[in-house]
Amino acid sequence: MNAIVTVDSGASNVNAGSGWEQNGKIYKQAGEGPMLTFVINIGAGNVTLTK
Repeated sequence: MNAIVTVDSGASNVNAGSGWEQNGKIYKQAGEGPMLTFVINIGAGNVTLTK
């Protein structure tokens, strides 16, 4: 699935699994179908992106 995730954070850690492309705070995954767009606002913590 096509997906774009923007992480707006203070002190956080983002773990992106295989298939994710990172450009700054923007993570993209190419696939088929419509584009899903997520904006994650987190002050502190961990975010894990998987396929």
